[in-house]
Amino acid sequence: MMRTDDLKKITIAIDGPAASGKSTTAKLVAHKLGYLHIDTGAMYRAITLKTLDKKIDLGDKKEIVHLAQTSTIRLEVKDGMTKVFLDGTEVTKRIRTQLVNRSVSTVSSYKGVREVMVQEQQKMAASGGVVLEGRDIGTVVLPKAELKIFMVASVEERARRRK
Repeated sequence: MMRTDDLKKITIAIDGPAASGKSTTAKLVAHKLGYLHIDTGAMYRAITLKTLDKKIDLGDKKEIVHLAQTSTIRLEVKDGMTKVFLDGTEVTKRIRTQLVNRSVSTVSSYKGVREVMVQEQQKMAASGGVVLEGRDIGTVVLPKAELKIFMVASVEERARRRK
């Protein structure tokens, strides 16, 4: 008889617009399957946190891209939760502050930062057993994912979730 731990671990990509339920679904699926939830947004938040900690001007694209290239971001499951480590230090709670919230869109808008993050996400996903969520996950980050899901929600539901 085949056991579930004998099955090949696949990559699952969950895509869709903001507030469509991607993160909640990804966390639940990863937990249920015993997979790693790769919170791509947390990775961008970690670079944003480091940018803010080092007091780098948010407009200094070259320095922020360099920061992304020389930083190490690791995600691991501890006690059923995905923890975020930046250069070896856990920053899971620190990346969820209002200051990071206000700054992350600027940092993530830089092409060089996105290129570094995509490479890291692809490396993390290479051996399977992962669930990634975010915009362009199924087309840019994991175009060959074994399972791709595109989530949608009504405008009213998305607005309710953003409150």
